[in-house]
This record gives sequence, structure tokens and C-alpha cells, in this order.
Amino acid sequence: MRNRPREMAIRLVVPPEMRVESNGSLSPDGRYLSYTDWDTGNVALLDLVTGEERHFPNKGQNGNPG
Repeated sequence: MRNRPREMAIRLVVPPEMRVESNGSLSPDGRYLSYTDWDTGNVALLDLVTGEERHFPNKGQNGNPG
């Protein structure tokens, strides 16, 4: 018998109301997904275990937006 190569499939299922874009980055441990919230311009982090979202406000120099 021949040894078949092992294959891995990754599937991310996120409810559509979360509006997470597909070009976000997955953390090395696979728990978090970072993405841009285009409604606010903020970077956001989605915890794939709990479903909790954290948004990091877009702050420029001296704490001013921009």
C-alpha cells in the first residue's frame, strides 16, 4: 500500500453580521483573527473561541484621529 499524503483543510465560519473580511490575519495559535473594520477605520480583533470582538481606535500622533 502507498502512503497517501496528508491533507489539511482550514475552514473559518463567521456569522455574516460580524462583517469580517477575508483578508484578515490569523494568529499563530489560530484563536484570533485581526481585520479592518471599514465602517470606523479601526483595526479589530475577533476571538474565534468566544466570538468577542475588540476594536482598537485609529489614533494618530498625540492621540488625535487620523
